[in-house]
Amino acid sequence: MHHDDAKERTARLAQVLELLKRDAPPDERELVLQLAPILFAGMPPRIGLGMPAEVVASRILKLHYPYVAREMPPAHQLYKGLPGIHVSAVNPG
Repeated sequence: MHHDDAKERTARLAQVLELLKRDAPPDERELVLQLAPILFAGMPPRIGLGMPAEVVASRILKLHYPYVAREMPPAHQLYKGLPGIHVSAVNPG
């Protein structure tokens, strides 16, 4: 079990950002690098700190980023009647 240490989180985020700089497509790199700290901040310690930086970076790039950047509809397309967001789920495996 990992305890959430601010110094450890800061160091891990720096590692993840370096990997994303290397692996993100050039035309999306800036957006990925802006979104990654927000996504990383919401990760529980067992994922953000418990998994290798390569795995965390891959999850951000292949799972979380595509959902936010491509799947989530823009605000003007969200249905205003019912609460919540209407989404479709995809199994990447």
